[in-house]
Amino acid sequence: MSSEEQAVPLAVSGGAGGTQAVTTDLTAAAVIVDTCAGLLSECSLRLRIAHASLLFAQTQAVPTVWDDVNRAKTAVEDARYGVDSCEALDAALTDCAEGLRVVAAGYEEAERAASAGLSLWGAAGRYFGDILGAQLWVGRVLAAGAWKTTPLGALGTITGKDRVGSALMPDRAPAVTGVVNRATVTGVLGLTRTPVGTPPIWGLSAALGGPSMYDAAATGLRGVFEAGEYWAGEPRMEGVEFAEPVAGPSELAGFESMMGNLGEVSSSPHGEIAYDVYGEGADASVFVYIPGTEDHGLSDGATGDWHGNFTQMTTDDFSKVDNLNDLSQLVANALLEAGLPPDAPITLVGHSQGAAAAASVAACEEVTSQLNITNMVLVGSPHGDVPNNPDVDTVVIANVQDPVPGSDGLPDNAAPNVTYVNADLRASSDPDIAALGDGPISAHGIETYRHVGASMDLEAASSVVAAREALTKSTAGRQATRTYARPTFEAPQEPRPQPNVEPRPGPSIGPTVSPSTPSSR
Repeated sequence: MSSEEQAVPLAVSGGAGGTQAVTTDLTAAAVIVDTCAGLLSECSLRLRIAHASLLFAQTQAVPTVWDDVNRAKTAVEDARYGVDSCEALDAALTDCAEGLRVVAAGYEEAERAASAGLSLWGAAGRYFGDILGAQLWVGRVLAAGAWKTTPLGALGTITGKDRVGSALMPDRAPAVTGVVNRATVTGVLGLTRTPVGTPPIWGLSAALGGPSMYDAAATGLRGVFEAGEYWAGEPRMEGVEFAEPVAGPSELAGFESMMGNLGEVSSSPHGEIAYDVYGEGADASVFVYIPGTEDHGLSDGATGDWHGNFTQMTTDDFSKVDNLNDLSQLVANALLEAGLPPDAPITLVGHSQGAAAAASVAACEEVTSQLNITNMVLVGSPHGDVPNNPDVDTVVIANVQDPVPGSDGLPDNAAPNVTYVNADLRASSDPDIAALGDGPISAHGIETYRHVGASMDLEAASSVVAAREALTKSTAGRQATRTYARPTFEAPQEPRPQPNVEPRPGPSIGPTVSPSTPSSR
């Protein structure tokens, strides 16, 4: 359900007021009603037996007790056949239970349609439209290049008044998210997670309990980046250091405010993550902001790097902090060492790898046994391999065009504590926002999700409204205190010496000249 003022259309599923919770309640109610109907059926059977016994007793009764037996028989008949009789209630409750099941099934079907976010026909239209658009784009680029080789084109380029070349050259890159998007990435990578669709030998291995192609590739890439960081001399993370607390943002207005805060932390030079504390002591609440992958090198010493991504993908034990990737360890250790009030509700807000780290921390028994993590907001994240903590109310935000949430190859896992919000950027009424949905990189950006957050603040779906009110309530009328945290590292390491490997000799194409023999030239 969307408001007319929303710039980005949203599909909402699950959550406190969503399908999973409602259908679970309806199904439970149907079972209870069905049980009551069964008990009434048993009661009706007992009444029939009692009625038959009283009819027989009436024929044998002496005059002094006949009236008493008759009154008992009449009462049993009223219970069996009256307006509110046992049999009538049994039939009514049986019909009610069946009706509840029908409503639950209908609600679930509507939810599945909503969570898809885009119809099959719409997806197919964009798919073929983007392929055609890319071909036209290439054609225009080639035509513009050919024109510039002509005398008039070259003259126009020199003078800066090439109207023909300007008209031929596209003003922006073609849209490709009809082809490369969350659904297609999920579908393709999903095949690599099972024996189905994998090469026969690999499929047999997976069927016999060996690693899937997905797991093997993720493990291999983790090893590649681990070796790369080793040879580049990247130091190991040792601990956490905190910046001096500063004045933070004022009260949260909604999801757009959270996306804005996440963007501020992402671009801040003061630390890799930050936490905002609203209030003091037993009345405090904490919001932790965790940006995604920002280190694309091998020796920068940052936690949000590609080695962290592949470590996240290959982690299957979330019980201890030391089992998690570097970014998750940074978040967990920062919270454990920050001296927060033990019962203060903590909300984790993360984007991309940062969201997967948030989910990992919320699933870590070592952390949850000491801290009160109550809420999460996970943005543009592949976190399907992380176990869901049913005690943490979670909002998962993605968009149809962003392929990153599909990189785990897993569909959304519905749960009563999880609300899914799926946006369609290219259907936006704002052309600038719609253009952000043309490319996978722009579709994944945190500023793009800020627009999604603005539409979520106008969303009327009950699960989004409930989440928004629960998240912002503790910040009303308050100013936060913000603390940045960054990792500390062991002493910097020199890059490892490269092995002295003689180049492999190639085929001889001339006389061999010894390096110690001077050339005759």
